[in-house]
Amino acid sequence: VSQNDGCWNWALVGPDPVGLPLAGGGSGLLEEMRGCLAKQEAESGNSNFYGLLRLTFGRGRGRRTKFVFVRVSRVDDAGFEARVAVRYGKAAGQRKMMEKAIQEISHFSVTFEALSVDDLTLDNVLERVRKASTADADLLTMEALQEAMDDFRKAHGQQNGDAEAAEKEAEIRAAAAE
Repeated sequence: VSQNDGCWNWALVGPDPVGLPLAGGGSGLLEEMRGCLAKQEAESGNSNFYGLLRLTFGRGRGRRTKFVFVRVSRVDDAGFEARVAVRYGKAAGQRKMMEKAIQEISHFSVTFEALSVDDLTLDNVLERVRKASTADADLLTMEALQEAMDDFRKAHGQQNGDAEAAEKEAEIRAAAAE
């Protein structure tokens, strides 16, 4: 994730700045990340994660890569219970240490916090990235993201027929249509 040409576009870890326990990662975008969150919560009962998201836009000289520090909790999701509130509070207290730990892995210029899985959308993240990137915000479009994802799939041997590639393309096209 921390490399411009790495095979993963995102990774999530649990709220431990020393161990950084990997919760999941992948070459997709936010739909894949949301699926990981649901699986992790079901398996571990943890609803607080931190991570890094790499978004690349455009081609050639106009190519831009933005790294986003992500904090995701499910505090606003239906079914959030008091027992989870304690874990949420402890995880929130870890935020600065988690930012520092992830900053040591990769410099990021954007932070994004989602209090619900429903907040974790491409539109919401792109809005935050554009606000933080005023100098080149006009280059950070859905079309430029689609171009870069097409190049990413080719570079990593993913065919257009792959289910994962189809999921990524559908997510980007759906967001562009809105």
